[in-house]
Amino acid sequence: MRWIRLFPAVCLWLIFVSGCSHQNAVYIVTGEDLSPRIEYGKARLAESLREQGYAVRFTVDPDSAASRNAIFIGLHSDSLFRGLTGMAKNTHKEGYNIEQQGMLTFIAGQDESGVLYGCLDLADRIKAGKKLPADLQVSDQPEMVLRGTCIGLQKTDYLPGRQVYEYPYTPENFPWFYDKELWIKYLDMMVDNRLNSLYLWNGHPFASLVRVPDYPYA
Repeated sequence: MRWIRLFPAVCLWLIFVSGCSHQNAVYIVTGEDLSPRIEYGKARLAESLREQGYAVRFTVDPDSAASRNAIFIGLHSDSLFRGLTGMAKNTHKEGYNIEQQGMLTFIAGQDESGVLYGCLDLADRIKAGKKLPADLQVSDQPEMVLRGTCIGLQKTDYLPGRQVYEYPYTPENFPWFYDKELWIKYLDMMVDNRLNSLYLWNGHPFASLVRVPDYPYA
């Protein structure tokens, strides 16, 4: 008899929990066979949502998420955005749009980098506002084609028995250069700042040049 009396309360609790779970769930809708850039952007967006307590679910079926809290990710030319009326289209290189229509959020890029930057933009807004923002109408693109950093592969002093700029690029001389985890962190920093090029600057080993009599000015 006790279990019979508790049964309605248990049912109500399950309904409440199920409703909360459904309310906090966000579906991320993409096409199949994503490029590494779009896959990375999707992962960063999902990470940002999870940090704010959302349950993230992935699907390639747009119909399954049409009436739910969902984020559609892809290129402007993807079938996900065909038939979508009223959405602006940023045609600049690496450009993107973020627009919301009801419970649906659309991230559409002109190219794969644009999709990536759109995902990062929304992820940053979620982190700053502690929730999925509403009423977004965003269109943006980088102003410069090449945006990067320069790392000097140089020593501040001479190595024993060597002249200026004469240093082998070995793990002993440049241990950080062979640190994969450090490079991953650095590359993540670059994408956070929307940088797309990395320059390694090495010194010119003048003392190691071979002198050829026939080419004195080489």
